[in-house]
Amino acid sequence: MTTTNEILTTNVDLRCCAPSNIGSMGATTVVDRAASRFEQWQKIATAIAAAIGVIWAGIRFLYPIGPTDLTVQISDEVAIGLPSSVDPLPLVLEFQGRKIQRAVAFRAKLLNTGTTPIGQVGKAWTIELRNRSNLTVIPVGTVLRSPGNVAAKIIPTTKENVVSLELELFNPGDSIQLALMLLDPPNDYRELPVFGEARVSGLSEPITTRQEVRERIRDRFFAYLAVPLLILASALIVYERLWPAKNLYRPTARALSAMKEEGVPDAVLEKLAGDENRGFSEEGYQSELRQRLGSEYSQYQKSILKHAHIGGSVFLIAPFMLFAALTLAMFIANALAWIAFGVLSK
Repeated sequence: MTTTNEILTTNVDLRCCAPSNIGSMGATTVVDRAASRFEQWQKIATAIAAAIGVIWAGIRFLYPIGPTDLTVQISDEVAIGLPSSVDPLPLVLEFQGRKIQRAVAFRAKLLNTGTTPIGQVGKAWTIELRNRSNLTVIPVGTVLRSPGNVAAKIIPTTKENVVSLELELFNPGDSIQLALMLLDPPNDYRELPVFGEARVSGLSEPITTRQEVRERIRDRFFAYLAVPLLILASALIVYERLWPAKNLYRPTARALSAMKEEGVPDAVLEKLAGDENRGFSEEGYQSELRQRLGSEYSQYQKSILKHAHIGGSVFLIAPFMLFAALTLAMFIANALAWIAFGVLSK
């Protein structure tokens, strides 16, 4: 016989399992799942942030432009000359009474590519544009300034192979440009027509180049990216040559055509089509063939496996792999150069 206390106890137990309590347990489970997912995303975000931090540290370390950086950019080189095979000529090239046979016209652009000013207002400093083969260099036209209030002028010099410029305050991003001419260079002259030389605090020597600033940054990154990528590509090639995957199968269009010539019917070939871009191991391909061909498998097995077998080339051919490594290095270097120059040159 059930007592009153037992009834009360039963009621209490039922209340403990009431729908409100079940709902509370479900809510707790949802909260726990949300917390677990948040922790997972937090770990992913932390890993991404750490990777970005490492990449950015590498960019800062390899960035070739320091706080004080001066660039002399050579561009628009045009050769002017008289043919030596025709004599006499009705034309003469002459400079200050001196007959010349050949000249090279070019532009020299001086840029403050660093992040700190060079020089001070009222205190002049000098940069020389010097030809290191002692060929005559002459300025043509006037100095172009950006912005227009940059204090810069050409000053006289007794050296024929030097054009001297006097500047004062040269802020980051400032530039000056002038047209120059190199007289009577040899026909096979390929060097830079001038090199910048200046004594500037914090700068050993201006960078003289035919490249844009971003190209200079790109080439620095490329040099460090290309080496490990080429090593990786070479290691994959060596690995493939030493331990080839001898049982790789792919039913290419050429393989299917060869199977047809050996008497494999079109109905069977249709079942093999569509896998031109897939690679199978020997066991995997045989299993796939059994499923697709059923009883026909044993009849055409030998022909199919013979022509679908592509040897041990899991990786691409060596020249293409090396080209792909260099292309990837150049792509990454270009991207890093744009990012680095856009952020660090400010």
